[in-house]
Amino acid sequence: KSFRPCSFCFVASWSWLPLVVAAREIILFDYGWKHRTGLTDWAIPNDLPPTDTDPGPSPKESSPDYDDSGWWDVQLPHDGLIVNAPSKEACPDGCSGFSYIPRHVLWYRNTFSLPKEWQEDHQSSMEAGTGSVISLEFEGSFRNTTVWLNGKLVLNH
Repeated sequence: KSFRPCSFCFVASWSWLPLVVAAREIILFDYGWKHRTGLTDWAIPNDLPPTDTDPGPSPKESSPDYDDSGWWDVQLPHDGLIVNAPSKEACPDGCSGFSYIPRHVLWYRNTFSLPKEWQEDHQSSMEAGTGSVISLEFEGSFRNTTVWLNGKLVLNH
């Protein structure tokens, strides 16, 4: 099936304008996260941070089947940098010139299923040609953030 994006237009005039807004459901996504510090394995506290932090287009951590049972359980908001102790061995001149906290790669994972009614509503709107949007919004992701969904690279900023 082809995807028809949902678009909204707002036209203003000096007369009273009734505004119809589609219902929007939001699911809080702050719980059930797993976290690890380190590009391909746990970072050793006094190791120098990697100079190349790119995990590639399909790292094993992006797979839905990846075993993250050894990762920490966290809830958001979470600051993965400040859980690490300062280290003059890892940052002899200061990491990024500001502190002695090593800037290792930080991983966050979560597993979820869309509510059945969302799946049904999305399918019926696609069949009717009206379109619907299901989106994930991340607030507070820091610096270089990469998102995978079901093992597929979605975006990098």
